[in-house]
Amino acid sequence: MTDLRLLAPCEADLEASLQASEARSAGKSRFLASLSHELRTPLNAIMGFADAMREEVLGPMPPRYRGYAELIHESGELLLELISDVLDMSRVEAERFELHTEVFDAREAATAVIRLMRGQVERAGLTFAAPDMRERIEVRADRRALKQMALNLLSNAVKATPREAG
Repeated sequence: MTDLRLLAPCEADLEASLQASEARSAGKSRFLASLSHELRTPLNAIMGFADAMREEVLGPMPPRYRGYAELIHESGELLLELISDVLDMSRVEAERFELHTEVFDAREAATAVIRLMRGQVERAGLTFAAPDMRERIEVRADRRALKQMALNLLSNAVKATPREAG
């Protein structure tokens, strides 16, 4: 027969542990929200300057530099998405995450990822051939999640692929 007096302290310990865990989780969520804000502020300035360069607000630029400004802007967008991903992970853990699905042409995400990764592919001594994307690739998905998954796949492939001989 179980002595009920022994169970009461265990229940109190479990309740205290649960409260401590919930407090840590709330603290982590506050930290991530604050971090997100602190990272977004300078990143938005960087993207604003990249936009000004792309639009040649300060005067004409060589095409090569316009391309750099475009990559700076795209990389800034990617970083903003990564910051959002960190917050999303926190929401997943708290069971408050929602995908925002929509129907869209996946070529935009694929093209952005290819442009962002081209330099990394070349620096790794690899070659990269993009598939034919003349026809619309209609998907129903979360646009940001799809782009992040494609970027992760390509990035991991570059890291795991040995350099070409030659």
